[in-house]
Formats: sequence, C-alpha cells, structure tokens
Amino acid sequence: MQLFSNPFQLRNFDNGKWIAGLAVPFRDLPWGLVMAESYDHVFAGVISMRDRIILTAILFTLIIGLSAFVVAGQIIRPLGSLTHGALQVADGDLDVSLDIKRDDELGIVSGIFNEMAGRLRQNKQELEQQAVTDGLTNLANRKQIMRTLNTSIENYRRYDTEFSLLMIDIDDFKKVNDTYGHLVGDAVLAQMALIFNRVLRTMDVAGRYGGEEFLIILGKTDVRNAMLAAERIRQAVEQYLFVYQDVELRLTISTGVTGIMKKEDTDNSLISRAGSALSEAKSGGRNRVIPGGEE
Repeated sequence: MQLFSNPFQLRNFDNGKWIAGLAVPFRDLPWGLVMAESYDHVFAGVISMRDRIILTAILFTLIIGLSAFVVAGQIIRPLGSLTHGALQVADGDLDVSLDIKRDDELGIVSGIFNEMAGRLRQNKQELEQQAVTDGLTNLANRKQIMRTLNTSIENYRRYDTEFSLLMIDIDDFKKVNDTYGHLVGDAVLAQMALIFNRVLRTMDVAGRYGGEEFLIILGKTDVRNAMLAAERIRQAVEQYLFVYQDVELRLTISTGVTGIMKKEDTDNSLISRAGSALSEAKSGGRNRVIPGGEE
C-alpha cells in the first residue's frame, strides 16, 4: 500500500533484505502493477560505478602522494646533504665531498660547494705549512725544528731510538751581507737549504735555527755516523758555487755534532753541546766538523 500512496516513485524497503519497488495503478481498473527487485540488482550499475570512482580516487591519491614523496625526496635529500656538509665545514672539518648525481640547479650548487670546500682545505694546508716553515729557505722554522727535536727525545726515552744533532753556521756570512747586500745573503741561505735537501735522507730534518745557523736532526744515527754525514755536508757546501745574478761565491760552514747520550738529555743540553762544538770549530779555523762531548 505504501507503493500506491506514491505511484510511479521508486521506494526502498528492508524486510530482512533490501529491495526496491515501484507501483503503477491502472487508471480505469481497480488494479495496479507492482514491480519489486533486489536492491543490489537494481542499483548494480550505480554501485559498481561508485566503487570504481572510490577506487580511482584512492589510486589517484596514492599516486599523487607517492609522486610528492619522490619529488620531495629528490629535493630534500640533496638539501639535507648540503646542510650537513655546511655544518661540518662550520665545525672545522674540511674533508667534505658531496656526491653529485644530478645535473640540475642542486647538482650545480653541490659542485660549487665541493669546489669551495676543496679551496678551503688547500688554504688550510698552506697556512699550516707556513706556520711550520721558514719562508726564506722552506726548511722547518725554529719553532718546528725544536718541536721535532723534543719529539725525537721523547722517542728515545720510550723506544731507545737513537739520533744525532748537527748545529751548522755559515762561515763569514756577515761579510757576504756587508759586501754584496742582503739579497745575496738571502740567496745564499736559500741555496744552502737546497744542499741540505740534496744530501740528507728522508728521515732527517733540517731547520733554520736563526740567522745563518741551522739545526739538522739525523734520525737513527749515532755520533760516529753523524760525523760522516756532517763531513759530506761540509764538502758539498765547499764545492758548491753560490750564484745570485752576477755574484758568484765560494763559502764554507762550521759544524758542531752531538748525539743523544742519556735519558736525562733535554733539548737545551743537546743544543748546548752542539753549540759548544760549533764554537770550537769556528775558533779552530772554520770549515770543519767537531764532535761535542759531555757537558
């Protein structure tokens, strides 16, 4: 009867199972036509389309979300690497190199960052080298040669690693400066360093102690062999022709030699013995090698 109260209108009913019904009364007859069918059957097309729309919407949402995640990752990860690298540089760690896997703007920025870090690293190395190097001779400066000497003493105390020390002075160097000028004197000092580098071994360390004085640390060398090494240096200097522009000079050196003798030896005691031997070489006629004994 509910259907006939609203003829020609589709109604839904729940009689334990959803059904859809439609009543059509006959105008001239006391009868009517009632049509009923399962709700799912009647609306199967609509339900199927609804499900497809929902599924399509879900798929689009997933695709959009995944695409956003991928795009964000391609941007965020490189930016994260750049940020991390910048923080490392700010903390003083210049051994930073970013992986460059793209050719876009972020790849260009990463390349520029790597170049900047490389230049900073090179500048740091140059500054560190300048801090321990004598600018004129490129040998170790006084601070560095003394640091090396103290390290050698410490190694002797711990491991009995023997070494010897040479103190060298250029004979009559003041006359060179007074006669030819300081530019010639500077050239002599620089060329003297070249002689040392040519004669010495890789384990030996030469440094400018001050003025025309040099210290040479001979690694794993006793005094007897140190005397032989000092004599080779003396002969090499004596045979060398020092040249600066039109000035040519023959020069000689005097050398004091000492070795590490006891655990109580210090940098001062070693330098004092080598210095005393050097003074003896100078006062004895120059151009000679003298060993230093106990103080």
